Amino acid sequence: MLNLNDLGSIRCVKESGTSSVFQVSLQARLCLMKVYHAIDKQPWHPSYREIDPYICESAAYGRLKEQGLCQQGIVPDFYGVIDQTNPMQWQPHLNKFLKDKHRPNSILLELIPNLKQIGLESYTENLAAALLSIIQQIHEAGICHCDPYPRHMVVQPETDRVLWIDFDRAQIFNDQSITDRYHSWKEDDPLMTAELLDFLAKDMKLGKLVHAWGYYYHYS
Repeated sequence: MLNLNDLGSIRCVKESGTSSVFQVSLQARLCLMKVYHAIDKQPWHPSYREIDPYICESAAYGRLKEQGLCQQGIVPDFYGVIDQTNPMQWQPHLNKFLKDKHRPNSILLELIPNLKQIGLESYTENLAAALLSIIQQIHEAGICHCDPYPRHMVVQPETDRVLWIDFDRAQIFNDQSITDRYHSWKEDDPLMTAELLDFLAKDMKLGKLVHAWGYYYHYS
């Protein structure tokens, strides 16, 4: 497990209601640190799935690393976690976490510059095939992504590297104990991905988003 003393320079690059993302240096290497607001489990929260983004994403990346997908470069590399950070010790960067009931947890990920979500400007048949292949490998590793929208399917134009990112809704499963609900999630990921890619192929011919519009501006 890492700690704050392992980190160097820091710069906030993105904030949301669930997390803040920072660019940091780790052992002379730039990477991303994603810091999560902890979730208090409530009686009305579903018992059949994990809802805490940190637990979802750290478990998913741990499994992806273990199964060799990080090493393949088809998801960002995973460098570890930092648990139970005291926001007072890292000011002003963690100001937004001062009023939280629980201390935040973090994950450290590979920094991949200039990632572009899939769209009309980047769509190719090879890219579509790669994205479908990657989601299949993610499932074979025992993970449902559970959020298959364009913003999580990306390409680095300079290298043509294709990745799936953002696993903060992902669910972990084992084939021996998989439920009907997990079967449904496993079906949804590739079905929605295939539909999006089919819509984009049609929209390429039109020169504008029509069929795939909902995946960018409505469903997600």
